[in-house]
Amino acid sequence: MNKIANISLYWKCQLIGWCIAALYWGLEGMRAPQATWTAFLFHLIGDVTIGILVTHCYRYLALKFRWTNLSPGKLAWRLIPAVLLIGATYALLIALKLYYIRYTIGGEGNLSLYNYLTHTYRTLLLTGTRLMAIWILIYHGYHYAQRENKIALENAQLIMATREAQLNQLSAQLNPHFFFNSLNTIKFLIAEEPTAARRAVDLLSDLLRHFLYNHDDRVITVTEELQLVNDYLELEKLRFEERLQTTVTVSDDCLPVTLPPLSIQTLVENSIKHGISKLKDGGTITMQLDRIDQQLRIIVTNSGKQAPAEFSNGLGLKNLRKRLELHYDGRFTMHLGETNNQVSVELIIPAYV
Repeated sequence: MNKIANISLYWKCQLIGWCIAALYWGLEGMRAPQATWTAFLFHLIGDVTIGILVTHCYRYLALKFRWTNLSPGKLAWRLIPAVLLIGATYALLIALKLYYIRYTIGGEGNLSLYNYLTHTYRTLLLTGTRLMAIWILIYHGYHYAQRENKIALENAQLIMATREAQLNQLSAQLNPHFFFNSLNTIKFLIAEEPTAARRAVDLLSDLLRHFLYNHDDRVITVTEELQLVNDYLELEKLRFEERLQTTVTVSDDCLPVTLPPLSIQTLVENSIKHGISKLKDGGTITMQLDRIDQQLRIIVTNSGKQAPAEFSNGLGLKNLRKRLELHYDGRFTMHLGETNNQVSVELIIPAYV
């Protein structure tokens, strides 16, 4: 029972399908007056063997050339000649089987193989082509459905990961350290700089509003992401004052590029949390965005030294990697490095507009 359970779905369908078809053809053939059970057995074995052999060869080629990953339009141009070829191959093998059983084993007559093929090739070719077309359509239809289900599952996982990331970001922004520091900054500014205090309240409310109400967006433009990052940095500058300096360089062709929300903001927050906040005199955060061919490169650099267990393994970066992996199907790179007392994170993603 365990061996049967370990057989793949493909082989189960192959064996069951061709056995049922062969039994049906064999029982239909038994209606002929000259039919024998010996011939029935040979026909049964031959039909199952030929059917599995031809279709499995096609499956091998389809997997080798990755036809199962093609779109329906591109696949159609390959299926037409493939159906004709394997249909003809199947028809020829069936013809040889029929001739051998009838005229060699059965001894029905002295008809030559050439004459037999001449009289039967049209019917056998039509039947074989039709049968192989049905098999191929079922095979690729199954793979197409599986691929669509996989895409739907990945999209669902991406949405869940994005929402989880946004909830984590909201939780991080509302943790006592950030929230009370922001409130204390606002409290201090009320007496000293009322205008700056009002600005701080606006920034804090904008950030909270973004996290609460924009969680359904799967992608946003670089322009929208940078607006969020600028609000976040402006609020942090009110807290760190002269301890936090920023430099932003963005090429114009980067602005319409789309990316998952909070991608750049996560890198900046990580730099402040594990870099600037740990330096007595503070430091500088530099952001650089440019396009290289069909890729968007984001580099966030901060003063300080890298602490691998802390800087690179934080919840924010782990969650960002997971979202990027789902969104870009692994087509991204993220590299952390340290040079001259500066820690940098370089993120390269496809530049989709």
